[in-house]
Amino acid sequence: MGRPYPGHRVAVVDDAGNVLPPGEVGEVCVQRACNGEMDPVFLLEYWKNPQATAEKFIGGDANEGGQAWGRTGDLAKMDGDGYLWYQGRADDMFKSAGYRIGPSEIENCLVKHPAVANAAVIGAPDETRGTLVKAFIVLQPGQQASGELEAELQAHVRQYLAPYEYPKAIEFIDALPMTTTGKVQRRVLRLREEERKRIGRCRRSAFRPTVRRPWGGPAGGAQAFFTSIVPVASATTSPSWLLQVAFMATMPPSCFGFGVSAVTSQTVVRVSPARTGFTNLQACSR
Repeated sequence: MGRPYPGHRVAVVDDAGNVLPPGEVGEVCVQRACNGEMDPVFLLEYWKNPQATAEKFIGGDANEGGQAWGRTGDLAKMDGDGYLWYQGRADDMFKSAGYRIGPSEIENCLVKHPAVANAAVIGAPDETRGTLVKAFIVLQPGQQASGELEAELQAHVRQYLAPYEYPKAIEFIDALPMTTTGKVQRRVLRLREEERKRIGRCRRSAFRPTVRRPWGGPAGGAQAFFTSIVPVASATTSPSWLLQVAFMATMPPSCFGFGVSAVTSQTVVRVSPARTGFTNLQACSR
């Protein structure tokens, strides 16, 4: 990132507004005043929104004394010569096993492996640890995803970084979500993981239909109810489930008009939750 230019006091600061020593990662902040004069490059306030203004500053009141630090949202560390080295965005930071972790360093380590074309790291929700380090990997052409490669990448990170920084989970994907300027959208990956966890909670719940719905057919009518439910995750289509259905009469699944899109066996069907009419599935789909 370079060095601050004259006339502005720029530092790496912690969440309490304390200036951090060289080598420690914190948020790049601009002090409200420099050499006794208010710095004109930073905002005065958010119009008629004092709460948002207060959240933009740490270490003091933005309107008193000029000691407050204006937050940029960028994370960096400063070396002994005063140069700032970019580490990512503040909202990309997460804690795992009690350690504060920035994704950039882990991503830079992963892309140095010859099998990796691109990588993104997030804090994924985990019931045991709270949050774990998860890496999304795009492989170089000709490389194949495997358990052996996953273990190799984990060992690669452990070799160069702290033990708590290696990815506990790795997912191989075809492409990362990117902005138009070529930056990885880690927020998209975080939301995807949160959605998977939410669906997982639905799967573990005791699903019993609130309504037993009859369907007509060649046998003159039938009752059906669910014996199991498995979510089918998809990044491009609406949520759906594989439902194990117990039929009180022997009837082919094609006789039932509740949005069957594929039949994988005699009693396992894929359905769209918006068309089932079962209220507990509707609640889960939200």
